[in-house]
Amino acid sequence: MEKQHDTGDELDSLTEDRLNGNDRDLVLRKYFKSKRGLQVEILLYTGSIRKHQGEVDSVGRDFVCLVNGSKRKWIPYSTISGVKPKKISGGIDAKKRLRESRINRLKSLTQFTNVNQDNELFSQTVALERLESNLHSFKNTRIIVEGDGVTSRGKIASCENGQLHLKSFKSETTIPLKEIRLIKSNPLSELLL
Repeated sequence: MEKQHDTGDELDSLTEDRLNGNDRDLVLRKYFKSKRGLQVEILLYTGSIRKHQGEVDSVGRDFVCLVNGSKRKWIPYSTISGVKPKKISGGIDAKKRLRESRINRLKSLTQFTNVNQDNELFSQTVALERLESNLHSFKNTRIIVEGDGVTSRGKIASCENGQLHLKSFKSETTIPLKEIRLIKSNPLSELLL
């Protein structure tokens, strides 16, 4: 008997009972890919339940990245308790922008596919990027990292071998990726507070 997986078309929201099991990351990946460019609300369990909203930007093998204005939030799948889509507000203009965004994304994807159709390894790498490699591409970005009971602030110095290395004015910090619950990019003024 073949096991069926949820897809974004069959699913409006994911709750904790739907996220239990070995295929948890696969379910989340499929869901977020179907919601790319759309607003979602993610429930995180970091000692208590917290809500985070934003537009789905990057979907990786073990994380999702939400964008809200100029701010980014990287969220590992392991911390997600539930997900639900947000309704589009703003009337016709918001819906028109969303439609144009989808059309532009489809054009870009078509061009990308035509250029890289023979390079299977490259396509797999792009489709299944890990949090570590994604963060490495944001070197020198100011972030706030929430971990197991600890909050760290600084610039991304590097991300390799399962470790995130931050530099701040006072020190350097190394955080194991397994301990990260949430990463937020913020302007310098918020990092200094």
